[in-house]
Amino acid sequence: MLIVSIGYNANTMPTAPKISVIVPVYNAGEYLSPCLESICGQTLSDIEIVCVDDGSTDSSAATLTEYAAKDSRIRIISREHSNAGEARNAGLDVAQGEYLSFLDADDLFAPTMLEELLASAKEHAADVVLCRSQSLDVATGVQKPIEHAIRFIKPNIIYAPLDLAEEAFRYCLGWPWDKLFSRELATEHSLRFQSQQSTNDACFVYLALTLARRIVLVDSCLATHRVGNSASIEGSRESNWRNMLQAQAAIQERLQAEGLMEKYERAFLAWQFSMAVWSLVSLSGAAQLDVLHYLQEELIPRMAAYEGDWQLYPREQLLLEALQSSHEELLLHCAAWTGTMVDRDYQRQRVDELTHEIWSLTAQLEDAINHIEALENSKSFKLGRALTAAPRLGRDALRNIGKKHPVT
Repeated sequence: MLIVSIGYNANTMPTAPKISVIVPVYNAGEYLSPCLESICGQTLSDIEIVCVDDGSTDSSAATLTEYAAKDSRIRIISREHSNAGEARNAGLDVAQGEYLSFLDADDLFAPTMLEELLASAKEHAADVVLCRSQSLDVATGVQKPIEHAIRFIKPNIIYAPLDLAEEAFRYCLGWPWDKLFSRELATEHSLRFQSQQSTNDACFVYLALTLARRIVLVDSCLATHRVGNSASIEGSRESNWRNMLQAQAAIQERLQAEGLMEKYERAFLAWQFSMAVWSLVSLSGAAQLDVLHYLQEELIPRMAAYEGDWQLYPREQLLLEALQSSHEELLLHCAAWTGTMVDRDYQRQRVDELTHEIWSLTAQLEDAINHIEALENSKSFKLGRALTAAPRLGRDALRNIGKKHPVT
């Protein structure tokens, strides 16, 4: 496959950059410039920006060339069209940064994104750092938090993967752009993106999360994800939803090879079921029927045969009913389940967030009280009180007179 590299020579750089930002680009059109602006304008300047043009036929190549002429940190790799997974791998092959960041060509980083994640990675010696994100509707311009993207974990706490085994595959989503990865982790475990049109990132992300030594969450919304863009990979799910199954198969195979499947099996099966149900209620037509057959003929029997305890996963209690249901009844069950569980998970997350805020405010209040007590016990405070005693008595006397003889 033809690969042409334009830009700086990474091998001649005096020192490796702190972060390599890898951007797969395919016919990104009007969204590419804002994306590049959000990266070039980062408060952290010690970065390289590896843009992989995956055979674009629109103005994307010209836009990349324009920005590379203005910013020497940009490197362009041009290749024949394949898919975003292969494009990201091409970026991985040349990345020199100590850490890796990924951004889709229609998404955006907040100005402090890389600086905040790098600081957290250094402070906590973390292999993977997560942050919160928001969606941006391309039709309406409405922005709102992606509440379900981060769940069940608290910020600034160091987690080992097995600490999160029961919530694995659902405490965060399997996209890479709201995360920072150690390049050492990716290199040590030969982590790659899958060569497929959609869901090519889940294997890289979830294997990184299960093989990392330390994981931490930054409690800031730092990434913006466009939704409603029909030209994006998300817009092609109707025709290639089975890529999700390929991703799950690859993850399972690797976990088995690493001797980790037994520890993650229950969470993995629960994730497979959740993803299948989400596909069932979000797709339509032939694709929806295809998912339905997969659920009834493959996944539900396999989960029903699982001998482990499902107590921590109340949603799976619907399986036995669904197993005996007709196609129409199963669809209704799953739709009702999806709405109920999303609402419950959101409420649970909000309780966790509000609890965290209360703890934070309590700590601030305690600090203020300690400061006041220290101030009151200081010699300067006592001297000040003594010097102002007479004026304060006069003030209080005037207030009392005013209360007895108000002005009308």
